[in-house]
Amino acid sequence: MQRTYCAWRAKKASALTFLLDFCKCVASVLVGYFLVKHACVANGVDPEMARLGMYAAGFCCMIGHMYPLYFGFRGGKGVVTTAAMMLLLDWRVFLICFAVFLLVFLKKRMVSLSSITAAAIYPVVTFCMTYFVDCCVGGLPVLYVVMATLVAALIGATVIIKHRANIKRIRNGTESTISFKKK
Repeated sequence: MQRTYCAWRAKKASALTFLLDFCKCVASVLVGYFLVKHACVANGVDPEMARLGMYAAGFCCMIGHMYPLYFGFRGGKGVVTTAAMMLLLDWRVFLICFAVFLLVFLKKRMVSLSSITAAAIYPVVTFCMTYFVDCCVGGLPVLYVVMATLVAALIGATVIIKHRANIKRIRNGTESTISFKKK
């Protein structure tokens, strides 16, 4: 009975942590957007450029999650905060990266490998969506495409760097996998 109760508490705590990490990034990205949009409108700049404020706020939230002051600068790997930011910035990019995450996870059963793969393709997918769809078809400025791609590359690289220990374990064949079979 004790073991079942502890497992339930751990799952509940994990779900709550996931939800709070997600909401924390949503709040910071929305604040960044509205602050920069206000500045863009006040200065006669295209309001679409305010989306760069979302990238900046999301990146700062991700860094704060990875290196929290109150926990001795030891935090998470930033995957959930990055996912929240991607979802708010461009749901199409999020869906593609999430689909790749799921495919890798279903094949290899490694959350870390799935996260690393999704982080690696994030800048590529961001460029493709912002350039080929939003810029060429929708008229979004090329400056936005360049800035969004550079920030996405920085975010993806940061997540991958934070997974250094996982990469070593994957190479050594010692990274843990998730099984859905009952014991």
